[in-house]
Amino acid sequence: AAIAADNRSLSFNDVSVNGMPSLEVQLNPQQIKERQDYAVQQNITILRNRLNSDAPDGVHPTAEGYAVIARLIVAAMAEHDLLRRRRVVCFGDSITYGAHMIGAGEAAGETYPGQLVRLLETPTPAVR
Repeated sequence: AAIAADNRSLSFNDVSVNGMPSLEVQLNPQQIKERQDYAVQQNITILRNRLNSDAPDGVHPTAEGYAVIARLIVAAMAEHDLLRRRRVVCFGDSITYGAHMIGAGEAAGETYPGQLVRLLETPTPAVR
């Protein structure tokens, strides 16, 4: 019901998948097109590709994409009452490293660890 309240223009059906209760959403052709267009726009702005960089990457985030990752981490920390913690370990692969970004390999610059540090250093991190 809470999901349906936020998406009044969508149609939801209660269904069972492998014996588990689930929700099925039904989209009309216009809603499908709107979501496809939005997905393409997000790919253009948050993932490196030929339209926004000099490389056909398609895997690594742009600075904006790294900012999205940092904001999602802060939101998850807020949800679990962890914002008072001041030591966060970021480990991973080339995305955590910050490939192709200013500050690559550091908790600085445009990498998500760098943006996370800046968000957590603010007195009250903005959670969007």
